[in-house]
Amino acid sequence: MNRYKILIEGSTTSYFFNELLKLNINIYYIDKKYKKITLIIDKKDYKKLLSIKTSCKIKILNKYGFIKYKMLVETYNYITIFFITSILILFYISNLILNIKVYGNNKYANKYLYSHFNKYKYKIIDNKENLKNEILKDNKNLSYLEIKKNGTLLKVFYKYSKKYKTNKSKTLHDVVALKDAIVLKIESEEGEVQAKKYDYVKKGDILISGIIKNKDEEVKRVDAKGKVIGEVWYKVKISVPKNYSSKRYISLNKRRIFINFLNKKYYNFKEVSSFNTNKIITNTLFPIYIGIGDLHKIKYVNKNYKIKEIDKKKDEIIENKFKKDNIIDKKVLKKYDYDSKIVYVVFIRIKEDITSYKEIK
Repeated sequence: MNRYKILIEGSTTSYFFNELLKLNINIYYIDKKYKKITLIIDKKDYKKLLSIKTSCKIKILNKYGFIKYKMLVETYNYITIFFITSILILFYISNLILNIKVYGNNKYANKYLYSHFNKYKYKIIDNKENLKNEILKDNKNLSYLEIKKNGTLLKVFYKYSKKYKTNKSKTLHDVVALKDAIVLKIESEEGEVQAKKYDYVKKGDILISGIIKNKDEEVKRVDAKGKVIGEVWYKVKISVPKNYSSKRYISLNKRRIFINFLNKKYYNFKEVSSFNTNKIITNTLFPIYIGIGDLHKIKYVNKNYKIKEIDKKKDEIIENKFKKDNIIDKKVLKKYDYDSKIVYVVFIRIKEDITSYKEIK
């Protein structure tokens, strides 16, 4: 179905219309006004229409069917070429390995696997199964290996099954301070307590000794066990922005087809948000899909914080970082403006587990 919407203007439109009817041209739509006629005809009849001798002006208002899409491609050919080229480039990039993540808790296996897979960075892996079998063949300590590709991220999962010989001679330890602190509470399970409540201790000081003595004479040695809670101190710098930006979604009362590209939705080349979305055309290897949904315009709202709100935000950051119940006291040492932010230098006293262990020599 290839059709033209035509506008005919002039003082002899009535004569022109009578001549048009003589040519047996199919008219799908007509709107007659004073000195103006708007009509829709087939493309093949357009040449017949031009054969009429008239002083009226003839203008094509619109095109329908395949010829319209052809016209759009010809009009926006540079955009079309750029779009297709971009899709091909992104399709190629989406198949490359740009990042590698190894999931496992053995440092030697992690180091080996990161080193091995770094060779495939910025390349395309054709056969993951062959690669997996090759690694398992060369590494008998790996009992399980799985390679998964998520976009440009290569995920490597493994299990390390090397068995170490158990040391029959048990190593004994002292309980020592993990960091400088004031002792608040000591719970001893085994060993001789060396520190008292409210003692100031430095990192590495013995809190519960594994060497049991009677007066100054050593009686026996045990593996000291226990838990020590202490008061520790931190000086932290916290930045809180004086303003913030947020998104508001305003309904356009439209359900339309849109393009999702790099997790952003576009309708008529403008960024929008879409709810109740259904994907029509999608590809798991490519960061673009076409969908249909209820469209909402995105409006960005900027707001300036008040001083009380900034202070409250500062307290929330501290409580999230150090856990509210563990905070004994906090004091602002310095407060100043810097780069659209309020910067706080805060001294904080915290209740913390300072238990650590040191081998008895």
